[in-house]
Amino acid sequence: MNIKSLDYNNINGYTELSGTSQATPCVAGIVALMLSKNPELTPAQICQILEETSLKLTPTKSNITGVGRVDALAAVNAVPEWTTVNEFSEIEENNSDANLSTADNHQQSGNNTENYITFAVIKSKNMKRITFAIILACCTLTLAAQDAIKVNYQGEKPTISDFAWALLSNEVEADDEEEAYADESFNAFKQAWIRHREGLPQEEGNALTIDEKNGFVLYEFTYEKELLKIEMCFWNETDKQHKLIAYNVRSFSNGKYSTGQFDVLSFYRYDNNSKQMTPCYDFGFDVEYGTDDGAWVSYALPQTGKNISVTYWYDNGKTEQKTLKWDGRRFSF
Repeated sequence: MNIKSLDYNNINGYTELSGTSQATPCVAGIVALMLSKNPELTPAQICQILEETSLKLTPTKSNITGVGRVDALAAVNAVPEWTTVNEFSEIEENNSDANLSTADNHQQSGNNTENYITFAVIKSKNMKRITFAIILACCTLTLAAQDAIKVNYQGEKPTISDFAWALLSNEVEADDEEEAYADESFNAFKQAWIRHREGLPQEEGNALTIDEKNGFVLYEFTYEKELLKIEMCFWNETDKQHKLIAYNVRSFSNGKYSTGQFDVLSFYRYDNNSKQMTPCYDFGFDVEYGTDDGAWVSYALPQTGKNISVTYWYDNGKTEQKTLKWDGRRFSF
């Protein structure tokens, strides 16, 4: 679902994008309203309120819709008054105020919701906790890339499956399993890979292609007119001691490239002796997602061949193709 907002690349207009880039500021604003009503709310209480007052889109939590669509009015109404925060109790499942329209609610002097629409700066001894609450409510635990990732494999040499699983299983432990991922695309890719490892069919809208012969992996998630693609592949370097591994995320809307929150092209270098892969920044070119002339830039990893395809997408519908050529160590145009 696209969300309309200001276009940072166009001072005269708006744009529609999907993903957490659009959702995060909306949730941050709602958290600010909640805290303006009660600045003593804890991060746990904020999360509980947001979840329990959300509009459920699926029977249970999912990797696509989470716990549902946030309901700003219901969330603010569910916040206990400041004087009663120390005796915070469970939110009633059927909050009577949650179904009121904004207009109706403004007419009720008892709730006084209108006072919370304008954000007020709150001076409190718990300001650090408040700041953390906003961050926690908008995103969960951030993935942390270790300096070195151990690659376990059987046989004479690692395959693309070994590299993919080494990367996917490399994450920070979280207190709450459901908060273990900050990157929804990474999480979806990992869940698809786990289903593959367990011999289970992929969930609706998910597809996983593993080409061991050519050293290429493609994960695709389709939802209505939106398409997410995650690719991985590797190249054998000419020194015969290293491999360069790429991880690439692309988002499309209506068949056209649409820069998403998690679009990224990153590289890792694998050492045959240490059997470890480390982040690599010496791959020959600067990764850019936009140009001065207004084009969006996407990258496609090769399933066959050695070169990376680069596409420039213009607002007038035109596209331009370029090729990043592999020289055995790095790439160049």
